[in-house]
Amino acid sequence: MSFRQLIPDPQVSLFLAPEDLDSQLLQAATLRVQNSMFDRDEISRFAGVYPQQYQAGVEIAISEAWRWLEIHVSTQIGVIHS
Repeated sequence: MSFRQLIPDPQVSLFLAPEDLDSQLLQAATLRVQNSMFDRDEISRFAGVYPQQYQAGVEIAISEAWRWLEIHVSTQIGVIHS
């Protein structure tokens, strides 16, 4: 499913905490992975499918959720390897 299919109402993404938006973000990102590479620029494109008045806010919410994942996943990997 696309990010828009997972969260049809852009206002929902504006009110979700990053740790609550992360699972939808990962699910949508999984479909877009090419050559085992995926980056923050690709993620920011998810906001472009919403009406223009919501795009900036959705992009911020998505960026915050992605950053939350970067921090917490790397922390968990560090704990596993310790």
